[in-house]
Amino acid sequence: MSVPLRITPIKFAIHRQGDNPIFGEQVITIAIEDEAGGPFFVVESNQASGDGLRIDDDELELLVEAGRRLKAEFDRSTKEDGQ
Repeated sequence: MSVPLRITPIKFAIHRQGDNPIFGEQVITIAIEDEAGGPFFVVESNQASGDGLRIDDDELELLVEAGRRLKAEFDRSTKEDGQ
């Protein structure tokens, strides 16, 4: 018997309608990663400069929502796998 496959989102792109979510100029990505010390978020932007990431309040709300969704899916996935 084979082990069932599953889909677990690990990264979301936040972008304006009409912008390409992969290489658009104002795309912000949030990913969940785990290096055996517990999950953490990585936030990146195509427009980031050396002096920080600039996020407006609409983007921040979506970033928080995306982070919560990623964490919930990560927790569900690892719980079902017994990790």
